[in-house]
Amino acid sequence: MIQYIQHLITKIKANLLGRTKLSFALMSKVCVIAAFVLFSNAVSGQRKYNSEKKSFQMKEAKDFMREEKSNSKSLRKSSAKEKSVESLIVDLQPSIYVYNGIVKTYGDNPTNLFIDIASLEQINKLQLLSKDIEIVSITIKNNRELNSEIDLSSFAAFDKLKYVYLISKVSATEQEIMSMVSNYDSRYSLLYEIQEESSNN
Repeated sequence: MIQYIQHLITKIKANLLGRTKLSFALMSKVCVIAAFVLFSNAVSGQRKYNSEKKSFQMKEAKDFMREEKSNSKSLRKSSAKEKSVESLIVDLQPSIYVYNGIVKTYGDNPTNLFIDIASLEQINKLQLLSKDIEIVSITIKNNRELNSEIDLSSFAAFDKLKYVYLISKVSATEQEIMSMVSNYDSRYSLLYEIQEESSNN
């Protein structure tokens, strides 16, 4: 009887050990599968990210103006009232200035909107005279603002908008500025310029 009981205990221990090994093996497989799924999602997300980045282009303002000048003949055939991007940027135009949510308008039928990052979220609440705006110039004042989002759908009510011009006052790459843009709209040409002033934080 004692030998039988000892045999039974040994058998139970073996079964328990087998179950433990089985559970460990199962958990190992689950962990491997989970790691594979996470890795696949990360790769898929990166591919999607890269695809989105390639879905639009951004040009340095001076290069865009140079190209526009080279196509000046075709531009002269268009509407005489149509302004070049160089004229919109360089020449004095009727404009709206929005800084820290404060709006100031100069001239009738403004064609230019100058706005800082801090005011972008409020843009649809400010009741701007947007019907003739052709260019929006957005100022990036410091490194923190490079992490902000510039949602182009915010300008959906700007019927005549052609150019979105991003001006960075701090050192930045084209990729860093592009990463700020969301909801790209092919109606707009995206321009940027680095006007580094100092090493701001």
